[in-house]
This record gives sequence, structure tokens and C-alpha cells, in this order.
Amino acid sequence: MAIRSTTEARPSRSHPLATIAPLVRLIVSLVLSLALFPGTASARELWVDPARGSDRAPGTSAAPLRTVNEAWRRIPGRRELTTGVTVQLRAGRYPLSAFPQYFESRWGSLRRAQIRLRSADGPGRAILPRMNVFDVRGLVLDGVTLRSSGDVFHCERCAGVAIVRSRLIGSRASTHENIKANQSRDLRVRDSLISGAEQNALDFVAVRGARLTGNTFERAQDWCAYTKGGSSNVILTDNVFRGCGTGGYLAGQGSGLQYMVWPFLHYEAAGVTVRRNTFRDIHGAAFGVNGAYNALFADNVAYRTGRNSHLFEAREGNRTCDPGEDAVRCEPLLRAGAWGTAEQGDGIGIPNRHVYVARNVFANPADRPSQWQHLEVAGRIENPGNVPPPARGDTDLRFLGNVIDNGPRNHPLGIGEDDCPPGSTCAPSRVRSGNRINSVRVGVREAGGGRLRAVVPGGVLAAAAPPPRWSDRPAGEPARWASWPR
Repeated sequence: MAIRSTTEARPSRSHPLATIAPLVRLIVSLVLSLALFPGTASARELWVDPARGSDRAPGTSAAPLRTVNEAWRRIPGRRELTTGVTVQLRAGRYPLSAFPQYFESRWGSLRRAQIRLRSADGPGRAILPRMNVFDVRGLVLDGVTLRSSGDVFHCERCAGVAIVRSRLIGSRASTHENIKANQSRDLRVRDSLISGAEQNALDFVAVRGARLTGNTFERAQDWCAYTKGGSSNVILTDNVFRGCGTGGYLAGQGSGLQYMVWPFLHYEAAGVTVRRNTFRDIHGAAFGVNGAYNALFADNVAYRTGRNSHLFEAREGNRTCDPGEDAVRCEPLLRAGAWGTAEQGDGIGIPNRHVYVARNVFANPADRPSQWQHLEVAGRIENPGNVPPPARGDTDLRFLGNVIDNGPRNHPLGIGEDDCPPGSTCAPSRVRSGNRINSVRVGVREAGGGRLRAVVPGGVLAAAAPPPRWSDRPAGEPARWASWPR
């Protein structure tokens, strides 16, 4: 940064330019404002009314625009915004024909210059079609409804994007993913309903920094939500996951190497905190990991989960090089130290390390236990490729102070064969002694908003999880928190 000299000449207070210069600056500022926001009374606000507006109008409250397309056009593109813009959306249904095909290259900031699309007449009153967003920063969806039979919200190479107090409604039959984000950072979803998907209600790939708080994720045939592809710094608190097929939430899964972003080229997910969530009416596992590093699951309640097999899983992740034009990225990423392959095929397995499951309550009705067992854990990974040994699914996996009320007393634990060997942190003897498994009947009560409260006779054990461990992180990856976020 250049430092201005203290001896730089300045006009004296009596010099004529001293009074003219501020006036010139004011005129220039007004001209620039009119150029960037033509015909608007304020550089901070644009109003849209799909029924009574006109795209030739100035975009004020009294004379609104008709389309979001025109409002978006009036926000300057490909330059850093210094002033925030709020697009006030009057109640009504906004047709796809009046919507940008892509919301592209608008560079605001969540801290300094938000680009806010707001339902002006109250939450849910402005009903929008699907949104495709590319290279956008500082976007906030505030109180809107997005409804689509296809993908509802897709964000690529985004930064500082927030969805708050909104409803994203897809189709369980035809919406592939409700929210999809890839190669993005600092994403927030808060106090929103994400409902309906043929695959996932939320799918984050290579997202660096995600916070999901106070939402409901529901009606997805696969997982309600997963964060994978090298996603990092992921925090989920006080959400409801319900009515999904394969599972509730998964840290990691499987990804094509070409979609990952340096330096997170190793684990499928790194630095994940899942606290105080409700998982209910889910056919598969409530939650789990597939290729995760430093993940904490604490103080969650799971009810009527695992009917297909188990309550929690720690399986290996998967890494492939997917077919397509982006496959040329795989080889350079491997040379940069990535775990994976440049071959198109079954791919390699990705291990788990430092996964802590603490003080959670898993409860099922007596007539509806998980089908096979309580837990599903991978041991030695069969095809680790270039992952350094030991490549296992159970390294430093710990179960601490959990309560499980799931089927008869002899319901299989599900671990202790090729996984969780004697002496390991998840050895069956340790799991049985450090958790209350089918020893008490748990009561489950509605707590409002779809959340559940578990009533455990004698209470939940006060078991503390270890802090995150970053000392053995892969080369090039930064450390995250010294303690688990709350």
C-alpha cells in the first residue's frame, strides 16, 4: 500500500479550488450514480412489481420495474460494488421469461455491499422460478419463495451468498438437487425451508466455508444433504432433516477429482461440526461420514431412522476422474499432491480420520428398529490408490456418551470384524462401556418447528469430545479451529 507523503502540497483554505473541488466531486459522484443505476431515485434500492411495473420506469416504490431481468441489468457487472443494492420484490409470481437465464458476475460483499433480493410484502409473498448463479458475490435471498420442477438454486464460483427466511420448493420426482453449489466459498442458509428433490435437498461440492442454521431439509430421495468434494469449514446447527431416503446428513461422499479446488484435494470433507440438529423419519442413517477429516457430531436427536440398515455410518469416500472435457484437470491436480486418479473407472477409496460422535440420542419405536444393526463402519480400505497408509475408515473414530434406544437388547452393534479392532478407539468394548445402548427407553417430544426433544431417564452422559487434530493434515491444507464451533 502506498503511503502518502506528509509534505504533499495541498490548496490553502482561501484558494478558490478549495471550494470548487468538493462541488466537482459531488457532480462526478451523481453522474456515476445515474450511469450505474439509470432512472432510479436511489442507488440503494430497485423495486419490481410483476403485475403493475414497467421496465421503462425508474424502479422506485411508486414507479417499479416489471421484471427481475431488468433490475439485475441495472446492477453494474464485473466491478466491485461499494454500495449495496436491495431489489424489493412485490408480492406475485415472477415468470421464468422475465428472469435472467444466469445471474452472473455481480461483485458485492456480505459485509459491505450486499445484493439483496427481498420479498417486500412479507416472507414467501414473492414467488420466483429457479435461479442459476455464476461468479456472484454478496448475494442475499431474503424471504423469497423459489419454486421449480427442475433444480431450484444452483451457484457456481460464488462467494458470500446467503439464503435467509426463504422457501425453496422442488419436486421429489424431477428436481435433481434443490440447492447445488460448487467451487464456492462462504455460503449461508438460515431459517429456510429446502423441500423436495429426486436426489439431494442440498449438495455442496468444493465449498470452503458453509454455515447451515435453523433450516428444514426434507423430501429428498437420496441424502437430505451432503457436503463433499473437498468441502471444508462446514457448520450445521439447529436444523431439521426429515423425510429423506438414503440418509439425513453426510460429511463427504464421492467426487470427481476435476471438480476439487486447491488446497483441499484430499479428504471429501475437512472440518465439519454438526450440533443440536433433529433427524427424523429417514429411511437410512441419520448422519455419517464418507471420507471425512475432523468431524464432530454432538447433541443431535435422531428418531425413526435407519429402517433400511443402520443409524450412523463411517464408510470410505470415493474419488474418480469423471468423463468429460474437465477430465484434463485430473492429472495436474495429481501432480499437485491430490488423492485420486486420472483413470476413468471405479476410482479409489478415501479414508476417515478424527471423527467424534458425542452425546447424541438415537431412538426408534419398539416396533421399528433399524433393520440390521446400530452402526456401519469401514475398516481397511481395499483400493486406497495414492492415499498414504494406513488408509482406514475408522482411524480415531470415537463414540462418547451417546444414548441408543433401538430394538432388542441383543440388536447387533455392527462393528468389530474387519473394522474397530481390539485396542482401537472404536473397539466394541469401548463403545459398549462409553455409551448407553438399549438400556433405557427414551421418550421423544415435539419441540416446535419440526424439532424433537429427547427425554432420557437419568440424562445423557457428560462426555467431552477431543478437540480437532490438525497435526496430521495433508501437506498444503490449513488448520481450522482450535476448538469445535458451537
